[in-house]
Amino acid sequence: MTSLQLQEALNSICEKLSAKFLTLTGSTGQVLIDSTDLPAHEKPSKESTTGASFGHRTASAGEDEMFYGYKLHLAAVNTVNGPAPIAARVAPANCSDVNKEIIPKLMKEACDFHKDVLGECCKTPLKSLQNAHKI
Repeated sequence: MTSLQLQEALNSICEKLSAKFLTLTGSTGQVLIDSTDLPAHEKPSKESTTGASFGHRTASAGEDEMFYGYKLHLAAVNTVNGPAPIAARVAPANCSDVNKEIIPKLMKEACDFHKDVLGECCKTPLKSLQNAHKI
């Protein structure tokens, strides 16, 4: 099995699990978008062959530090049982959290998935998963 076939199989499994979870729990219709860092397991280099880069990690307390790796951008739908992840993108660490390419595509994918599974559109996205407990 090639790495592409493995990725497609994993995507299919994740979609089926998320769809089943949403049909069982329902949804508030609110999409949550946030990102987190994924450190690379390679020696830092300006000429990375894996796409890793230097980026900033900003904690909720406001402290800021550099790291080398990637960022996972995640979209989740809020349910009565908490957020359920439904769409994700991995980008180099230097990719902004408000990237004008990644976030709109992620939001569209999340809303399309929500509509396909539950037959209804999403509501306005919330700023981050850190706000999920306030819903």
